[in-house]
Amino acid sequence: MTTYNSSAAATPAAFDDLVLTCCHVREGERPVGFVSHDSLGWVFTCGRDDHWTDCWGMAHAYHFTAADSSLVPLGALGVGGQAARLAAGHAWLTLPVFEADESAPDQSQSR
Repeated sequence: MTTYNSSAAATPAAFDDLVLTCCHVREGERPVGFVSHDSLGWVFTCGRDDHWTDCWGMAHAYHFTAADSSLVPLGALGVGGQAARLAAGHAWLTLPVFEADESAPDQSQSR
Protein backbone atom coordinates (compact mmCIF):
# COMPACT_ATOMS: atom_id res chain seq x y z
CA MET A 1 0.00 0.00 0.00
CA THR A 2 1.34 3.41 -0.97
CA THR A 3 0.73 6.35 1.31
CA TYR A 4 1.32 10.01 0.55
CA ASN A 5 3.44 12.06 2.90
CA SER A 6 1.26 14.92 4.15
CA SER A 7 4.17 16.96 5.46
CA ALA A 8 4.47 20.66 4.68
CA ALA A 9 6.98 19.78 1.92
CA ALA A 10 4.25 17.86 0.07
CA THR A 11 1.98 20.89 -0.16
CA PRO A 12 3.11 24.00 -2.04
CA ALA A 13 3.89 26.60 0.61
CA ALA A 14 1.38 29.06 -0.84
CA PHE A 15 -1.58 26.80 -0.08
CA ASP A 16 -2.92 25.84 3.31
CA ASP A 17 -2.52 22.15 4.08
CA LEU A 18 -6.31 21.74 3.94
CA VAL A 19 -8.62 23.37 1.40
CA LEU A 20 -12.41 23.56 1.26
CA THR A 21 -13.65 21.63 -1.74
CA CYS A 22 -16.85 20.36 -3.27
CA CYS A 23 -17.62 16.65 -3.44
CA HIS A 24 -17.34 16.63 -7.25
CA VAL A 25 -13.67 17.60 -7.10
CA ARG A 26 -12.88 15.65 -3.93
CA GLU A 27 -14.31 12.44 -5.37
CA GLY A 28 -12.64 12.95 -8.77
CA GLU A 29 -15.90 13.38 -10.70
CA ARG A 30 -14.86 16.80 -12.05
CA PRO A 31 -11.62 18.77 -12.29
CA VAL A 32 -10.98 21.93 -10.29
CA GLY A 33 -12.58 24.76 -12.25
CA PHE A 34 -12.62 27.57 -9.70
CA VAL A 35 -10.10 28.58 -7.03
CA SER A 36 -10.52 31.33 -4.47
CA HIS A 37 -8.47 32.60 -1.57
CA ASP A 38 -10.09 34.53 1.24
CA SER A 39 -9.25 35.35 4.83
CA LEU A 40 -10.50 31.93 5.93
CA GLY A 41 -8.35 29.99 3.46
CA TRP A 42 -8.52 28.35 0.05
CA VAL A 43 -11.45 26.90 -1.90
CA PHE A 44 -11.05 24.45 -4.80
CA THR A 45 -14.35 23.70 -6.53
CA CYS A 46 -15.63 22.44 -9.86
CA GLY A 47 -17.13 25.87 -10.55
CA ARG A 48 -20.66 24.67 -11.13
CA ASP A 49 -23.68 25.59 -9.04
CA ASP A 50 -25.13 22.15 -8.27
CA HIS A 51 -23.79 21.78 -4.72
CA TRP A 52 -25.84 20.78 -1.73
CA THR A 53 -24.88 21.37 1.89
CA ASP A 54 -23.42 17.88 2.39
CA CYS A 55 -21.24 18.28 -0.70
CA TRP A 56 -18.65 20.51 1.01
CA GLY A 57 -15.67 19.21 2.94
CA MET A 58 -11.98 19.61 3.58
CA ALA A 59 -9.18 17.82 1.74
CA HIS A 60 -5.40 18.11 1.55
CA ALA A 61 -4.22 20.53 -1.14
CA TYR A 62 -1.48 18.16 -2.29
CA HIS A 63 -4.06 15.70 -3.68
CA PHE A 64 -5.10 18.33 -6.21
CA THR A 65 -1.72 19.95 -6.95
CA ALA A 66 -0.09 16.54 -7.48
CA ALA A 67 -2.81 15.58 -9.96
CA ASP A 68 -2.96 18.98 -11.71
CA SER A 69 0.23 21.04 -11.72
CA SER A 70 -1.60 24.01 -13.30
CA LEU A 71 -2.96 24.72 -9.80
CA VAL A 72 0.48 25.41 -8.33
CA PRO A 73 0.95 28.93 -9.82
CA LEU A 74 -2.44 29.91 -8.40
CA GLY A 75 -0.79 29.87 -4.99
CA ALA A 76 0.30 33.42 -5.87
CA LEU A 77 -3.30 34.65 -5.56
CA GLY A 78 -3.52 37.06 -2.67
CA VAL A 79 -6.41 37.19 -0.23
CA GLY A 80 -9.48 38.04 -2.30
CA GLY A 81 -8.02 36.44 -5.41
CA GLN A 82 -9.99 34.14 -7.68
CA ALA A 83 -9.28 32.14 -10.82
CA ALA A 84 -11.50 30.13 -13.14
CA ARG A 85 -11.16 28.01 -16.26
CA LEU A 86 -13.63 26.51 -18.71
CA ALA A 87 -12.33 22.95 -18.54
CA ALA A 88 -9.31 20.89 -17.55
CA GLY A 89 -6.37 21.78 -19.77
CA HIS A 90 -7.68 25.29 -20.46
CA ALA A 91 -5.80 28.36 -19.27
CA TRP A 92 -6.73 29.85 -15.90
CA LEU A 93 -8.37 33.27 -15.99
CA THR A 94 -7.45 35.34 -12.96
CA LEU A 95 -10.40 37.44 -11.86
CA PRO A 96 -9.86 41.01 -10.59
CA VAL A 97 -9.96 41.67 -6.88
CA PHE A 98 -12.41 44.42 -6.11
CA GLU A 99 -11.95 46.23 -2.82
CA ALA A 100 -14.49 48.58 -1.31
CA ASP A 101 -13.38 52.18 -1.74
CA GLU A 102 -14.42 53.95 1.44
CA SER A 103 -13.61 57.35 -0.06
CA ALA A 104 -16.27 56.96 -2.77
CA PRO A 105 -19.58 58.73 -2.11
CA ASP A 106 -22.48 56.60 -0.94
CA GLN A 107 -24.51 55.79 -4.07
CA SER A 108 -27.66 55.10 -2.05
CA GLN A 109 -28.20 58.76 -1.08
CA SER A 110 -30.72 60.68 -3.16
CA ARG A 111 -29.69 63.91 -4.84
